Amino acid sequence: MCYNYEALTRTGIKRSIRDIGKEDTLASLTLMERKIISSLDDFEPASVYPGAEAVVIPLDSQVPEYYYFGFLPSWAKEIKQSALNFNARSDSLNIKPTWKKVWAMKQRCIVCATGFYEKDRNSGKNYFFKHPKGRYMNLAGIYNHWADPQTGEIIKTFAIITTEPNNKVKPFHDRMPVILTEDKLKIWLDAATTSASADSMLVPIDENMLEVIEMPAPPKKAKKTKGNSQGSLDLGI
Repeated sequence: MCYNYEALTRTGIKRSIRDIGKEDTLASLTLMERKIISSLDDFEPASVYPGAEAVVIPLDSQVPEYYYFGFLPSWAKEIKQSALNFNARSDSLNIKPTWKKVWAMKQRCIVCATGFYEKDRNSGKNYFFKHPKGRYMNLAGIYNHWADPQTGEIIKTFAIITTEPNNKVKPFHDRMPVILTEDKLKIWLDAATTSASADSMLVPIDENMLEVIEMPAPPKKAKKTKGNSQGSLDLGI
């Protein structure tokens, strides 16, 4: 399951879907939603979790845009439901109501990333998977433009499509994101490509095209001791 990945985000800007409607971010959000990014030169890698804004290339526009990580189906009543749908299983796209309609409508996208994280359920250690030569990693995604039933505002959301793991990921997790090789990118974003043809691309990438790195453990929280007026110090992210 791809819960956390290294994404391309605009330098100095971090925004969450939970910030929508707040006075201090509304003006900025509206501006960014209207702007079509023409280059990735001013982007830097940043860790992205469900709810965060990141860069994807949707089939309809064919250019990088800001979307929120956490898919909202048309019937969703509120934004917080996006946290339920950050991954779409490849074998459920034609079956599950959440994805079935938008998959048939070819609402495919590419999620621009530099790698993804997985946690070993046995050891609890975190691992980062990236291209051996440090190239961008293009993840297969599915998107929807959700209309807020209260305000009518259109919110652009996406989920990462997952598949069976290859031998490099299998020791750590039973799913992995679908990674599109360069020869598949144009086909994936071609409106003439049928959903059936796109289905054939939802396979694990060759294990030789992935490098795995063990990540250092996060800082421990300082324990609260008696007589410490400051309480516990949270050193985590």
